[in-house]
Amino acid sequence: IDVTGADTSCSSGRCGGAYAVSINDAGVITGAYFTNVPGNLQSGFLRDPGGIITTFGNPGGYAYTIPASINSTGAITGTYFTCCYPNHGFLRASDGTFTPVNDPSAGGGSSIYPGTRAVSINDGGAITGIYRDTSFVCCSPPGQHGFLRAPDGTFTSFDGTGPPSGTFPASI
Repeated sequence: IDVTGADTSCSSGRCGGAYAVSINDAGVITGAYFTNVPGNLQSGFLRDPGGIITTFGNPGGYAYTIPASINSTGAITGTYFTCCYPNHGFLRASDGTFTPVNDPSAGGGSSIYPGTRAVSINDGGAITGIYRDTSFVCCSPPGQHGFLRAPDGTFTSFDGTGPPSGTFPASI
């Protein structure tokens, strides 16, 4: 997938370009691409079945917008990081409306580790993902929890059992 403006160079041990992460039944693809901006930032893209690509970022225009899933209506969910962290989940409606998805129990602060990550969206608009509270220290539970966000915006938290990495719902 060729996204105009994607940085396809290899530097600092990573190669750029674009990568797809999810496709819906209509053949619409979402993914991310590395931009040509300093700092190797990432933005999202949407590719329709005819090959037309629409790019998008988060409303603040900061750092990273990384889609994770697209449903049959074209709604996309994923994660974005702001200039000063933490991470945030998002819902991008098919009309381009961008809504933050942040579990109310998620931690904040100036670290990438607390925050919310939206992972999957179903055709009814329910979103699942993880949030990390302030007890989460890089890569160690018990500070990582699962959530389900209903289409009306209400959150339900849940936890799995056992180590090593806390709860991580991968799909809905």
